[in-house]
Amino acid sequence: MVVFTTEDGQQHEADYEIIAQFGLFKDVERSQFMKPLPIPDVSSAAFKKILQYCGRHSGDHDREINPILYMFEAVDPWDLQFFGRIDHALLFEIISAAKSLRIPRLYHLGYKLVANDIKGKSMEEVRAIFGLDNVGA
Repeated sequence: MVVFTTEDGQQHEADYEIIAQFGLFKDVERSQFMKPLPIPDVSSAAFKKILQYCGRHSGDHDREINPILYMFEAVDPWDLQFFGRIDHALLFEIISAAKSLRIPRLYHLGYKLVANDIKGKSMEEVRAIFGLDNVGA
C-alpha cells in the first residue's frame, strides 16, 4: 500500500496495481514508498477520482494507445457515467493531474470528453463552459 498526501493535506492509500498506471512512479522501487508521497497541486477530490478511475482500469495500463486513433474510439459507458457526474473545473484538474502523474489513458480521455462537450457549440457557449469572459472580443 502506498500513501499519498494531496495539496489539501488529505492522505489517500492506493495499491501498487493502481499506481502502476502512474508513469511518474514507473521506475521507483517499492522501498521508496515507505513514507507518504506529496502530490502537489492536486486536490483530494481530484485524486479520489483518479484512484477510482485507475482502480476500474487497472488491467488496461499495459495496452499502448495511439492518441490520434484513441480520439475516434467510442468512450466506455462506465467512463461516460463516471465523468458525466463531475463539473468542468474538476475535470480540468483531473486532466492536469493525469498529465503530471503520466496517466496517458486518463488524460486522453479527459481531452476527448472536453472535445465532445464543445463540439458544435457557439463561441459564447464554449466561453461559458470554460468560464471565460469575452476574451479577444
